[in-house]
Order: sequence, then C-alpha cells, then structure tokens
Amino acid sequence: MGRNAGRAARRAWGARVLSLAILLAPAGARGDDPPTPRTRPAASPARREAAAPRADAGDDQIGLVGRRITLNAGSSTPRDATFKWFLLSGPKVDQSTQDGCYYSFTPTTVGTYRFGLVVAACRGEVAVISDIDEVVVTVGEVPAGVLGGGVPAPTTAAIDRMLQGPGAAAGRATLEQAAVAFESVAARAPLYASFSDLSAELMRRLDVVIPADPNWRRYWSEAIFAPLTDHVVVEMRREGLDLSGPQGRDQPLDKAHQEHLQRLFASYAQEFRARAR
Repeated sequence: MGRNAGRAARRAWGARVLSLAILLAPAGARGDDPPTPRTRPAASPARREAAAPRADAGDDQIGLVGRRITLNAGSSTPRDATFKWFLLSGPKVDQSTQDGCYYSFTPTTVGTYRFGLVVAACRGEVAVISDIDEVVVTVGEVPAGVLGGGVPAPTTAAIDRMLQGPGAAAGRATLEQAAVAFESVAARAPLYASFSDLSAELMRRLDVVIPADPNWRRYWSEAIFAPLTDHVVVEMRREGLDLSGPQGRDQPLDKAHQEHLQRLFASYAQEFRARAR
C-alpha cells in the first residue's frame, strides 16, 4: 500500500494541476508542472509472450458522492487479458459497470473504497492469473459552491469584490469579453477532439481580454478563473473524464463529454454577462 499512499499524496485535493492561472502564465514561469506520467519500457515480443499477466489498477483517486468514478486498468498486460474488478473494503457499491479494462461506479456514501484487480490470460491451453493489484478511492461530499452546475461561489464572490471597487467599470467590460469567449467555446464544443484542444482555444481568447496590468491579471487568474477550473474538473469527473492529469486532458471527447462542456461554458457565459450589467 506504500505505492498507493504515495500516489494519493501527490494528488492531494486542492492541487490545481489544470488551473487557468497556470495556463495563463508565461511558458516556463512556473515550476509546479504536473508530474510526468508513469511509463514502463516495452518488453520485446518474445518476452511478452512468455511473461505472466500483470494487473495494474491505476492511480489512487479522489471522488465525490453522486459523481461517477472510472478506474482504468489499461496499463495491465497483456492487452487481450480478461479483467476482474472487485471491492475489497469500504461502503457498498450498488451502481457499477465494467467495460473491458474500465470499471465505473457512482458512490452514494462518503468513505474510502479499496478495489482489487486481477487479470487472466491463456498460455496455450492453460489460463494464467496475475497477482492482485489494488487502488484506493477516497470519496467526499460535493464542496459548497459547486452544487448543481453554474459558476462556483468563490468565483462569484471574487467578481462581486471586484465590482465594488475602483476597477468596477473595467471589470464589467472584461466580464462581457470573457462571456463572449465562453460562448464561442460552448458553440464549438462538438468540434473539439479533446479537452486540451478546447482549453488551448479558450486560453488564446482569454489572454487577449484579461487586463495587462500584472496585479489585475493575477487577480483574474487566481481569484476568478482558478475556482472556475476546479468546477470544470469536478463536473467532468461526474461524466467519467478525469482532467486532473495530461492523459485525461488528451483523452478523446465523446458526445456526452462535448455536450456537458457545452452546457458548462454556456452557463459561465450567462453568469458573467449578467454580472457585467
């Protein structure tokens, strides 16, 4: 379990690996880039044929009650193995599905869920079963301010503070321009192949409208956009897409992902425009 504990520590809740604040920063300005994904050297064909199957249950995860969580055993070998997931400890799981190496469930109770994975493969006429690998999922309540979609409470509070100060007029103009950027991304959501594609265009559009003054730029990035980014991560995890790492951001978007992103950014545009008036 030492390996899993280390994974969880690296993925502590609150780490903004996808933060718009990071994405808006100049290249090379930060040293807290996401960790490099684990890689393993590929075995030769002959060695793969002779090697016993190996189960890899993936990294530990953090989830929320009522939001779908997907476990990924795609790093297991061989590729054509048969996968078997099972709950080792934790609250009961009622809503679950398995599709090949993927296992999805929707937790209904806060707690620590420990899952086991074994894979089996045929070697001639003999079925060979791997050792068990484990993954831990820590499930909490949905944080205040992100219930039901829309702009999260920390972002609206930061906007309200801005509009009550001397920068109110410029802030309203920037809100309107940001709303236009969100609307454009929402309209094009069905065309993006991955979230990386969507975020790249969004960053280009926002970089033009955010004030050039370093203090105001920092305020927009850290106080307004960072909570909004956390909200996107939470909402898309509900749809089975984990945006907390580069693999999830580069994962192909299916129709459900695109439709949810379209609704999210349309709601952001609506809220920003309403507060600009």
